[in-house]
Amino acid sequence: MLRVLIILLPVALAIYALVDLVQTEDGDVQGLPKIAWAAIIVLVAVVGPLAWILAGKRSGRLLSRLLPPEPGTLGPHGARQVPPDDDVDFLRGLRRRPPSRPSTPPPPPAPTPPAPSSPDDLGDELEEFERDLGGGDPGDDDGPDDPPLASR
Repeated sequence: MLRVLIILLPVALAIYALVDLVQTEDGDVQGLPKIAWAAIIVLVAVVGPLAWILAGKRSGRLLSRLLPPEPGTLGPHGARQVPPDDDVDFLRGLRRRPPSRPSTPPPPPAPTPPAPSSPDDLGDELEEFERDLGGGDPGDDDGPDDPPLASR
């Protein structure tokens, strides 16, 4: 297995470097023409592909792609990257913008009724609720001991 890996790793690296070389524009190739880089990648086993990946391109070298950009350096679109809290124009725009919502406090939460303290209080509340709904007298309830209404 290790023998296969020793052979496949340089081949895969060379294929990657060749594909990257072909896809790179002529203006971004650095140091040598494309045909010379292709010869180096194919003829010099591991060093050629590594040389292309690390030093062959003018923009977007491997190390610059892996590392985060430093603050204040040019970004991928040529603009200077500055964090928002250090950007004077951004902070100035925040000061000019009116607040999006009025600064009125939110309404207070609705009061919650106190919880009943005993089962007797629950019975009283139930009777009061039935009276509010238009039910009959509290003593005129159809409980489980009463016969059904249709048979009365």
